[in-house]
Amino acid sequence: MSASDPRIRAEVESRHRFAAELLKHLDREALLLVDPANVAWVTVGAVSTNANDEVDPPAIYLMPSHRWVVCSNLDTQWLFDTDLNGLGFNVKEWSWSFGRAALISEMVTGRRVASDRPFNGSQLVGAEWASERQKLTELELERLRSLGEDLAHCIEATGRNFARGDTEAEVAGQLLHRLVHRGLTPVSIVVSADGRLRKYRRHAPTMTRVEQTCVIQATAKRHGLHATSSRAVSFGPPPDPLRREMECACRWTAVLMAACVTGAQLADVWDKGMKYLQTTAFEHEWRYMPVGWLTGYRSVEQWLVPPNASRALANNTPIVWQGNIGAVTCADTMLATPDGPRIMTGLEFWPMKRIKVAGITVDRPDILIRES
Repeated sequence: MSASDPRIRAEVESRHRFAAELLKHLDREALLLVDPANVAWVTVGAVSTNANDEVDPPAIYLMPSHRWVVCSNLDTQWLFDTDLNGLGFNVKEWSWSFGRAALISEMVTGRRVASDRPFNGSQLVGAEWASERQKLTELELERLRSLGEDLAHCIEATGRNFARGDTEAEVAGQLLHRLVHRGLTPVSIVVSADGRLRKYRRHAPTMTRVEQTCVIQATAKRHGLHATSSRAVSFGPPPDPLRREMECACRWTAVLMAACVTGAQLADVWDKGMKYLQTTAFEHEWRYMPVGWLTGYRSVEQWLVPPNASRALANNTPIVWQGNIGAVTCADTMLATPDGPRIMTGLEFWPMKRIKVAGITVDRPDILIRES
């Protein structure tokens, strides 16, 4: 989907109008956006690639009637040739040897400016933008669905094809290749061999070889949007403890997902998940790993823990639920809808558990058993 799609220009115009109304309300002349999540949102994912320098990435400068992308000479041609052309953005460019801060200082001097991050006494508006960018449009939902399908495909293809005896790093490399091949930017990759996840709840891929079991999990982004998913593999029948852990992880996430209907209180969703966990032998597992989070233009927009769960779910809210029990993880990205969960990283060619909770059927990925 290119910038020539008229929906993208319409979305950019709509977001500029939101900025103009905010400026009028705040009695400010201009708005500076430097948070990469907000830059990606206001450009509808046009500025969200790794071509940007991590120290001084592009920013956006908005006035009621004009908009600029503020970027290094290293990025300008690429950004406009690939995504920004035709979207109504002007350019304010700094030389790589000059730096972003000096240029922005010149731009805002003598003006009443609002900003999403502290800058020279500007008025902060980060909370307003955080709330607005979580409202996904139809275009963004299409992109998230495509991202989720590609992410699930890459993880499952890796799980079906890596060899017994490959290291965690080699499995991660195979997954990385598939993600990049499909135009996804890897954000996080976890490969955990033979129960190591039970000891190290978060660890980088190492030279440890996969002898029997492996958990693969990844977060990736495209057009600025993020998705997360996981799958588990066993060469030959998995050990009984692992089977029990997977059974619990699948049912736990099914309970959480089934409760995510539009309008549901996140605190109630959390309580239902905790009540299920209390009926198992893994009552305290939620303490060891994050259970869920809102996602979108940030990989984690908000952690879902009791102090942060006092809100109702808006329609099409993107959520990641991660059931980590012992040595396994069962994680997927979903949307809250009036009819229940709509899983974005659904199964392609993978064994599943079909679980019915309060009249809602949720498919969860089981352990893929490969020939030993």
